[in-house]
Amino acid sequence: MKEFNNNKIKMAGYLACGGAILYLLLSRPLMVSKDNINLSPSNNANAVKAAVPAEVVPPDPKILDKVTSGSIVDGIDVSHDQGQVDWGKVAKANIDFVYLKASDGITYQDPAFNRNTLALSQQKMLVGAYHFFEANDDANKQAQNFLTTIKDKSLTLTPMVDIELTKDVPSSEIQQRLKTFLSIVEKETGCKPMLYSYGDFWTLNIGKSFNEYPFWLADYNTTMTIPAGLENVVLWQYSSKGDVSGIQGDVDLDRSVKGGHLKQIQCSPNHAGN
Repeated sequence: MKEFNNNKIKMAGYLACGGAILYLLLSRPLMVSKDNINLSPSNNANAVKAAVPAEVVPPDPKILDKVTSGSIVDGIDVSHDQGQVDWGKVAKANIDFVYLKASDGITYQDPAFNRNTLALSQQKMLVGAYHFFEANDDANKQAQNFLTTIKDKSLTLTPMVDIELTKDVPSSEIQQRLKTFLSIVEKETGCKPMLYSYGDFWTLNIGKSFNEYPFWLADYNTTMTIPAGLENVVLWQYSSKGDVSGIQGDVDLDRSVKGGHLKQIQCSPNHAGN
């Protein structure tokens, strides 16, 4: 019984203490830091404006003139590996076009793609998107992953597929899956896709049956060597160690091939993913 009485005394003390705390809370105004919340109408209006992308800036007429005349046009290709890019500085570094990594395989979407496309919509460079093709993945699902990723993005260059690994898949199977992927993308976007690879990979695993597609050749030399039988080379990736203002670290450097006008790959994926 003594333990019960002690508990009654303790409980009375707890109630008295709790009542005092409640009185203090109710007798003073609620304090909210202005750094954490602002409910003013003007602030809400600004938040809405910030969420709506600005109008897309069209490509620079000077770049389009270079494309039309068949002059050499310089560009880069970028993924999340390049981190946060200052596209304003890149635009001032004589870069005329950019290809962004959009997707890889059947599920992966580059985490920097949306950020980069939004930022580039305010610059005057030509912009394209590419998919990294996994030879051992389903071609239909890869195409859908790519189309979903690029849907409604402001793109002015034809879609590109980067294929450079066999994953122990026979060349005949690679070709069949690649054809499927390209056909789906072309049908859904209205653009003839471009292929990217190395010379040896083209010779061993792609071949002449794909010469109808524009080709982007990776060949890190002072002069480009085109494999026998390869036609329709439009772009040349000549370095993976580029130094471009606005980008921290190395970046791939690309340029149009004289005679293979960049105009050939100017195409906006007009209904991608529909």
